Order: sequence, then structure tokens, then C-alpha cells
Amino acid sequence: MAKRKAKKASAVNEPELSNNNTKENNTTTTSASSTAENIITLPVSFDQNLFVSTSSPLPKTILNEHFNKSGKKTSSPLTFRTVQVAKQFHSVVSQGGKHYSTPYLEKTKRLAEQAAALVLLLSLGLFSDTKIINRCLVTTQNVVHALQHVENGQTYYIKVNK
Repeated sequence: MAKRKAKKASAVNEPELSNNNTKENNTTTTSASSTAENIITLPVSFDQNLFVSTSSPLPKTILNEHFNKSGKKTSSPLTFRTVQVAKQFHSVVSQGGKHYSTPYLEKTKRLAEQAAALVLLLSLGLFSDTKIINRCLVTTQNVVHALQHVENGQTYYIKVNK
């Protein structure tokens, strides 16, 4: 069992993500070290309440609409890979040979996929709601209290409520 470090993180450096020997969807193990160097990571903490309160569509909905309109869906489809880590979930979305993720773990698979989709949207410049961006991006002004968790050489952050 992996050790949990009780180190509080006020801001996140972008750790290199590696997916060696992680438990995927509770049933299988994967080894995808060749994709680790292609992962674009942003310190994003997904908050579904922000999207509901602003009546903004969720990140996966925006991505699906964008790729259906632009015709890019058939050339390089979006794929989500979700792994369970420390009773929480972490997703990586892949598009066009690049992979996008956040170091934060989410409570459900669905929320983890939305967080990864938000990272892709921000990386491609497809999301412009500054209220949501300012609240979801973890910075020195917007601190998310989290415990650092290392599993199989991979650093994740487990959000804790204060």
C-alpha cells in the first residue's frame, strides 16, 4: 500500500505524470510510460457548482460540441483514461497524440473526466469564462488545501476541506 504524506500544498508545481502499474477502473493494470512525457498538466481543481451557478455547459459538453462542429472527431477522437488512486479518481484525456490532465484527484470518475476536459479546453483556448477559470485554476491567490499522495512514483493531490 502506498504511503500518504501529510504535506499541505498551497500551490502546485506541475509534476511529471507517469501511469506505470496503476489500477484502472478497479479491474486492470496498465503500463503507459511512453505517454508520460506527452502529458500537459495544469493545476486545475474542478468545481461542478461553479458551472451550475453560471449556467455554463460542462467541459466535456463543450469539447464534444467543438469537435463535432469542426469535424475533428473522426481524425483524432477524444479518449478518457481514468484510474483509481487512493479511493479517488484521476483522468487523462487524449486528443491528437497529446494528453491532458490535472494532478488533483476527484471523488468520482465523472468529475475526474470533467477536470481533465477542462485542462484540454484551457490548453486549446476554447474556454473563456473568466469567473470559472479564476476559481478553478490553483494559484497563490486561489489556494486549494490538499494532501500530497505518491503512488507508483506518481504525485497526486487529494483535496481536503478546511
